[in-house]
Amino acid sequence: MNHFSNEKICLSSLSSRCDQGCSCETHVPPGLPIYDGHIHLNQNSEKIQSDLLSAKSLPPIREYYFINNNHKPNEWLISNPSPFSSHVHIYHTIGIHPKYFTPRSICKDLNDLSNHLEISHAESNLNKKILAVGEFGLDETATSAKDAQLFVLEKQIDLAIEYHLPIVIHCRGFNNHRTMFDCLDRRISNKSMSIHWHCVNNDSDLNIIDLFLHTFPNSYIGLNGSITYEKNSQDSFTFTKWLEDRAPFLHERLIFETDYPHLMPRNLRGTYDPTCALLCTAIHLRKMMANHQHNVLSLLLSSNSNVKSMYKL
Repeated sequence: MNHFSNEKICLSSLSSRCDQGCSCETHVPPGLPIYDGHIHLNQNSEKIQSDLLSAKSLPPIREYYFINNNHKPNEWLISNPSPFSSHVHIYHTIGIHPKYFTPRSICKDLNDLSNHLEISHAESNLNKKILAVGEFGLDETATSAKDAQLFVLEKQIDLAIEYHLPIVIHCRGFNNHRTMFDCLDRRISNKSMSIHWHCVNNDSDLNIIDLFLHTFPNSYIGLNGSITYEKNSQDSFTFTKWLEDRAPFLHERLIFETDYPHLMPRNLRGTYDPTCALLCTAIHLRKMMANHQHNVLSLLLSSNSNVKSMYKL
């Protein structure tokens, strides 16, 4: 069984009606939905079904909502029907991650992406519809040249604008943050566009993240298990201070995400269950903002609301 070290939150209450006879101080109320703002469900479906322990509990006590990022062109075919139970809801984005294209594939991938978006544009069923373009962006560990990454980034922004869709962006590499922001600012004239900046942590250029949040008022930042990877470094201290200083309004702009099967939280013990991982991230964020009035459950509620706003659920 999964458990949190030194925590007083009942994990069992995620998937069943705990009689509250346990020693835990906090229970996740039955009926409170769980929204994961960024997950990858196509990479190993058998493992994922075995890991979604809390979502498989019957009879279900809550609904689960997953924003499934299909960021590899060979993953763009959306499975139908869903292999999951009726209380597990899967919504889809598609995009071209900077690590998953080659110079030879650029034109075909962009053309295929446009075709998928055109077909989706006429779809009325949210479970079959593409809700956003992404994730895409810049990555210093990608093999493709930065100019090529920028070209693919710009074309995907343009497609999102054409089809009136929000975007999910990925940025790895401190020095890429300024380039990413400048591209967004230059390319997007309507600053009310919804943008989810995935995976903000102590490796991010926080000055650019501030500028991004200020420039795009309907934007959100994704916080996941990577915020639990604390290091005894100035970057970690700076990130914690940044979160503390923004605590009064951060709940309005945060989206909890797992990036499952990646970025398992350090405070999660046992099997990597995405629904438990979200709670782990919320617990850790609450600790980092120790002087703020929001508790774990209120942070979850805020993230749920932001996911619904971002993806128009």
